[in-house]
Amino acid sequence: MFAILFSLIVWPPFLGPPPALPAEVPVVAEMSDTVTSEPAEKLLVFTAKYCAPCKSFHPILDTLVKEGIVVEYVDVSLDFQQTQRNEITVVPTTIVLKSGKEVARFVGVKSAAQIKRILRPESPPRTGHYEIQRDGRWGWKYVWVRE
Repeated sequence: MFAILFSLIVWPPFLGPPPALPAEVPVVAEMSDTVTSEPAEKLLVFTAKYCAPCKSFHPILDTLVKEGIVVEYVDVSLDFQQTQRNEITVVPTTIVLKSGKEVARFVGVKSAAQIKRILRPESPPRTGHYEIQRDGRWGWKYVWVRE
């Protein structure tokens, strides 16, 4: 009984006989020939068709694509597994990947300049130190003193 039900589930008889498998699977290319280079940095943007902020975010991301930044869109209603794997609860959510690893994540719409700052932080070396100074009658404050 189980064999009959299993055969009906696996390949129903109204489709005819199952297709024959090839005796040997052809090798398309060697692994060394098909190695593709992963981009150094990539934006993984989780959006939805019904999301108004996502629609306003697309033109900003299009300007980044024109500048050479790789942007990959994921529709949360279509790719549920990737949405769960990345723990996405709000759209638009953008994950910044460098060498395939998550380095930053932000929710909402950002300007192109803000996204560039996240991708390539330009933090000049700071020379100086903090000092505690008297702040009138209210107490003390920290002041950055450049050297």
